[in-house]
Parts: sequence; C-alpha cells; structure tokens
Amino acid sequence: MSGQREVLVDESFFYAGRYGSPLTYGRVLDLAEKHGFAPSAGARVFDFGYGSIGHLRMLAQSGLQVTGVDVDELLPVMYEKCSGPCGSGSVLLLNGRFPAEEELVQKAGTGYDLFLSKNTLKRGYIHPAREPASPRHVIRLGVSDEKYLQQVFEMLRFFWDFCG
Repeated sequence: MSGQREVLVDESFFYAGRYGSPLTYGRVLDLAEKHGFAPSAGARVFDFGYGSIGHLRMLAQSGLQVTGVDVDELLPVMYEKCSGPCGSGSVLLLNGRFPAEEELVQKAGTGYDLFLSKNTLKRGYIHPAREPASPRHVIRLGVSDEKYLQQVFEMLRFFWDFCG
C-alpha cells in the first residue's frame, strides 16, 4: 500500500529506548517530588514526546489524569484504542505538532500540575546535541521556542511558593 511501511516491533526495538520501559520514569518522578510535585489522585500530567504508553498507564493507574502528545505516526496505530479510563486515572493520547496545531492545544487543555518531556527537548529531537542531525531525527515544532515555552506556561497550574 502506498505510504505505508512494515515495522517489526520486537524486543530490540523496545529495549533500544525508543519505546522502552516505564521504569525509566521513576527518576523523573523522584526529581519532580523533590521540587514540590507530590502526585495525588486527580493531578494532571502532560508528557510532550511520550514515545510509549507504559509510563502513561503507570501514572494513570495511580490516579493521575495523563495526557501524552507525540509526532510519531506509528503511535496512533499502535495505541489506537488506549485513550480513556485507566485504573483510577485516565490517559489521553494526542498526535501531531504541538503547539503549532491549535486543535491539539484545545484538546490538551490547561490546568496541568506536571509537564514531562524526557529525552525530547534537552539534547533530543528539538535541538539535537549532534549537529548536523539527520532530518529524520529532528522534530520541527512549527512555532518559535518562545511561543512553545509560552504555551507550556499557559498550560500549567502553579502551586509553588517562590517567596516562602
């Protein structure tokens, strides 16, 4: 079929890091808690460039409302029926260029308690550590870095006391 390709998803594909273990998010949550995020039922988490669903489901199972967005066209095929209730929380999967696509911004909404982006922003796919990077390894946001950061800021609900 035109425009389609076969992808073998075996253990090496999984463990090579592209769609790896949810346990890698243990350290992320540890650091978040040290900086004021104590996960509680109903807390909202946004993952930019989620890459796999394991950690999203793990967070949802503990009562969190989790939204993941990614540009990888394989993910909607792999996880076609995975949005919805999960344990005592929920998972919402979005696909496309966030925040360039207004529809994604609207679907994602606001009021997030934690924003995650593991291996996507810092030396990842937006501004790769190695230049020149292969075009297939670079994600174009479709907006300036400043616009991206403004959108993230507008999505977050702040609870820190910066003066106390």
